[in-house]
Amino acid sequence: MSTAAEAREANRCLGIRMRAVLDYLSRQPDGFFDHRHALKEAERAFPPSGREATRNNSGRPRWLHSLQWNTTGMVKAGWMLKDNRGGWSITPAGREALVAIPDPEDFVLESR
Repeated sequence: MSTAAEAREANRCLGIRMRAVLDYLSRQPDGFFDHRHALKEAERAFPPSGREATRNNSGRPRWLHSLQWNTTGMVKAGWMLKDNRGGWSITPAGREALVAIPDPEDFVLESR
């Protein structure tokens, strides 16, 4: 697989997990929810494999590190909120993004 193809596949996997986080949050009652539950749902929805299942230099799973960093993009896009206690919540714009942007790769690009 070429570098471009690898990057595209990595974005696809990330997008599936980002959508899984917002989907999980969209099914919760209003309010903030422990981010760890959303991350576990993302892992369940699309289990990591290959290189993304390995650990980075800090000992964290690569898929988890990437997903957590990219939740910042979802906050900046206005799709979710984070409180200072580890709680996450979906916004109306996040609910709209789930419907309007079904392609995982486009989902990642729109969040940046």
